[in-house]
Amino acid sequence: MFNFIRMEKNTKGVQRINPQTFNTPEDLLRFIETEDPHNGITEAEKEEINGIGTTLNIALRHGHILDCYTQRQKDLFQRLINKNSLKESIVVHRAVESIEYELALAKNNGFSNNCLYHNAFVYTSLLEAYQRQIHLNILIPAGTHYLYTGSFSNTCGVYPPLEGSINEDIVGELILDIGTVLKIDKKRKKGKITIYDVHVDNFCTKI
Repeated sequence: MFNFIRMEKNTKGVQRINPQTFNTPEDLLRFIETEDPHNGITEAEKEEINGIGTTLNIALRHGHILDCYTQRQKDLFQRLINKNSLKESIVVHRAVESIEYELALAKNNGFSNNCLYHNAFVYTSLLEAYQRQIHLNILIPAGTHYLYTGSFSNTCGVYPPLEGSINEDIVGELILDIGTVLKIDKKRKKGKITIYDVHVDNFCTKI
């Protein structure tokens, strides 16, 4: 079982963080009960989010000029992200093929060598839903803004569900804003998988 306990400095000084972790669908229900993450999101917005695929993030990562439709998607995500902030510190997961791009972006933006900088939205999951060559265990401190897409994520199928079908919250998709900085705390190997324990650094400073 993943265990992430750390001392974290914030605006009130140093505190001990013992974050919530998630291992079962029941844990996702507990998260929803605790955080109420869908509050203020309309059915129309859920449908629109369900239709957003990879095009938005590809455009952002490559610095493309956004057309009206893609700009609307970006504005929707950021508006909803800013509506919610975590009541509790949690651990989420992200599986990628490489972190070299984010390491280079961090360096180019003046952050230290153990930081990852994201110039697009950061898609994560509460449950460990898949594996790639690199796995990030991400501690997100309480107070961080986020969007929890849950059963209206396009990873769950069509929203609203087609007649006779049921959309299920299968991974607990949680999205962080553009400009998120992750700081690497630990690196280890598990077979062919490289695992990084990292945390969202909301108080990061450039070197």
